[in-house]
Amino acid sequence: MSAEDNLSQELFFTAHRGIVHENPKEINQKYNVGMHWSADRSIAEDFAVDNNMPGVTKPYVFHAEIPISSVETDPDVLEYKSVGGAFSGEKEIPVGEGKPIRITGRTTLRKDPSIIGGKNRHRYPKSRTRTYKPPRDAKA
Repeated sequence: MSAEDNLSQELFFTAHRGIVHENPKEINQKYNVGMHWSADRSIAEDFAVDNNMPGVTKPYVFHAEIPISSVETDPDVLEYKSVGGAFSGEKEIPVGEGKPIRITGRTTLRKDPSIIGGKNRHRYPKSRTRTYKPPRDAKA
C-alpha cells in the first residue's frame, strides 16, 4: 500500500493558520506552509490581524485538513519550536515539518474603513474565502 493510499484511509481534522503577506499570489501554498495551526478560526484571524503591518502586508487565513499522523508529538521539537508557549487558549495544533496536509481554502481579511480604531480583528469584518476543490496537497 502506498503512502497516498494510507493518507486517504486516515482521519483528518480541520485547522486554520493566520498569516500575513504582501501579495496573495506569492504565498506558497504547497511547501513550508508552517507548523503552527489552530483548531479555532477566530484565533487564526486574530494572529493574522495582530501581525499585519498596514500598508505593507495583508492578513490571510489558510484552512486545512490535517491527518492525525502529521501532528508533531516529540516533546523536544515542541519545546524548540515554542509550541504552547505563553499563548494560553491558542488551541494550537503543531504539524511536523514536511508532513502532509491538505489546504482546503484561503480567506482574505478585508478592512472596513468605516470602523475607526486600532489594529484588531473587528476592523476586518469583511472577508473573502476561496475554497479549493479538490483540496491542495501541501507540506508543513
